[in-house]
Amino acid sequence: MKPGAVFAAFKVKLKQSTRYRGYWISDIVLTFFMAFLPILVGRGAGGTGIFAQLTGTTNYQGYMLLGACAFMIMDAPIWQMGNWFRREQQIGTLQSIYLAPQGPMEALTGIGLFTLFRSCIIAGIPLCTGFLWFHLELSGGVFLALAFLLVGFIPVCGLSLIIGALILRLKETGSILNMAQMAFGLLMGMWCQVTLFPVAVRAVSYCIPMTWINSGVRASIMNIPYLLGPWQDLLVLLIFCVVMPLAGFMVFSITERSVKKKEGVNLF
Repeated sequence: MKPGAVFAAFKVKLKQSTRYRGYWISDIVLTFFMAFLPILVGRGAGGTGIFAQLTGTTNYQGYMLLGACAFMIMDAPIWQMGNWFRREQQIGTLQSIYLAPQGPMEALTGIGLFTLFRSCIIAGIPLCTGFLWFHLELSGGVFLALAFLLVGFIPVCGLSLIIGALILRLKETGSILNMAQMAFGLLMGMWCQVTLFPVAVRAVSYCIPMTWINSGVRASIMNIPYLLGPWQDLLVLLIFCVVMPLAGFMVFSITERSVKKKEGVNLF
């Protein structure tokens, strides 16, 4: 791994994104929309008594906003890497990246760093709104929530390699990423507590790192119950930090070799 190549990939993505500032604005607006839609529906449906019994808090607005912000941060690596693979295939430059001395992993690492930087800005504005308007407490729990986000970003990048391998093989972006967004948003408990799911769905939910990240962020800031406990949940994420990158790298390497043997990585 060459740090210079990683930083160069980061700079390229940053320059590309600053040329199209509308994407930044649209993602910030989308975060608000994803939070306020269930907030308005919940207010129209009736009070917060049942919600408080199920989640441990009456702050329905803050609960939904934290879930939306966590989703936007965790969804970004999957979206960015998936679209990067498809775009490089379509413009015909993916093959040249494979022929370059640094290889594709440095480029993917740079994209991951850019995604983390961009996600923190996009989610930071709605979070500041939450602390000002929705009575979220700015306490020591914020630092623990930040630890959940930073640690959890690693396994999510590993998961994004699996999605990237699928896109590399099937040569399709929109349907795969849209399906992944809806599935991960539901399974991570963005709109409801995962303990409400049926046992089979709950088991699948516990197998993705976003569930533990989302629960840890909400519990740290809002003082509601964790899935297991603060340090136990963080330990589960640390295990994911080992398992998911290895699984992602293995799946991506196998898919990459298979595609190279057949039509090649540049065919779209």
